[in-house]
Amino acid sequence: MQIDFHHATTYVAARLAGFEPEDAQIVAYAAQYVDDATSSGTVHFDNKAMYARISTAHRMIDKRNAETLANHLVWVPFHFLPGNGGLPAGENPDGRFIEKIICTPDSPIARDMVRQTIVEKDKPYGLHRLGVAMHVYADTWAHQGFAGLLHPVNEVEKAEELGNSGGFKKSCRAS
Repeated sequence: MQIDFHHATTYVAARLAGFEPEDAQIVAYAAQYVDDATSSGTVHFDNKAMYARISTAHRMIDKRNAETLANHLVWVPFHFLPGNGGLPAGENPDGRFIEKIICTPDSPIARDMVRQTIVEKDKPYGLHRLGVAMHVYADTWAHQGFAGLLHPVNEVEKAEELGNSGGFKKSCRAS
């Protein structure tokens, strides 16, 4: 998804949900920032405090896209949320590991993430966290059927559009 969805649609959805314009802007900015945060490192403040920020995205042409650790820290948690075979957290679906981490739209795992974000909405970072959660939640549809790491399960040989829904059915190589 691009900025038109992660920022604009999130802003509109937040306004429709009753958020004030300033709060809706924070949620929308945080949702888009997940795709824009390509640098990491420590931020040092004048009062001697520090914050270790992480990269939640890599540009398309970036050697880190081929690194296993980068995939596990960036693509899996922020863009390809594991669907756990459609089962709730704590349950172990049949199949191999790769099948458990395939992204599934509106999975119980995704719903738990959103629910916990709402439960902790009064935290000082609540609006920012909501934006990040909305990005990840929306990506469960955008990246459905794929895993957030380099694996043959992500190789598509044939894709068929499923009507006007924007969805598709993929035929993969070996998994």
